[in-house]
Amino acid sequence: MEVTSGSGLRLQWRVVIGLLIVGYGTLLTAGNAGWFPAYWILDHLYSGITMVALGLTQVTRAQSSGGRTFGLGVAAVGGLWLAIEATGSRVRVEQWWPLVIVGLGVLMIMRASEFRNPIGSAEAGASQASGIAFWSGINRRIASPAFSRAHFAAVMGGIEIDLRPATTAGGQAVIEMLVVWGGIEITVPPDWIVQNDAIVVMGGVEDKSSGSQGAKNTLILRGLILMGGVEIKT
Repeated sequence: MEVTSGSGLRLQWRVVIGLLIVGYGTLLTAGNAGWFPAYWILDHLYSGITMVALGLTQVTRAQSSGGRTFGLGVAAVGGLWLAIEATGSRVRVEQWWPLVIVGLGVLMIMRASEFRNPIGSAEAGASQASGIAFWSGINRRIASPAFSRAHFAAVMGGIEIDLRPATTAGGQAVIEMLVVWGGIEITVPPDWIVQNDAIVVMGGVEDKSSGSQGAKNTLILRGLILMGGVEIKT
């Protein structure tokens, strides 16, 4: 069941990102052919369109309230960007940047609520974990005997995850991640194999783990890595 869900997530991200690439190339071609408004759209609107598209995709695909809230926040920032550019308004960034702090606070509150009453665990007693690194670095050591799912976001920051003391719930665990201009390092036990179902755009995933095909436990990576990197090691 988990693998099927991962395949759906992979298809959704690829369709959206593919459409964005097609749109960018089409506008660039139109500009080169003499339709000069295409350059203005690329310079002023396309970044906002991209943020709205990726944010809404995250909302529809996230399996947690925290993931949906993060996606909604990204889409809202993109929508504000579009409104400012379309109306020609002048906004001083230094007046509005504290809203980032407000958004992070709301996200933390929702995370706290979610993990007091976890929903959708693989089995009763299964353990979950989460972490957000925004312009910062965090470390998570997971020692659960029934680890099933984790949610991590690294935005211009870094996260180190140590899974060596953990065992999976039913032989399989999932880490959903959003990495934007950041990085995540995951250390797994020797008897774990890693299955990468994440979408990577101008980034990379390097698997240095030593698990073989006959390993007892499988760690599935899902989500989006945009101009960032993930390293897995034993």
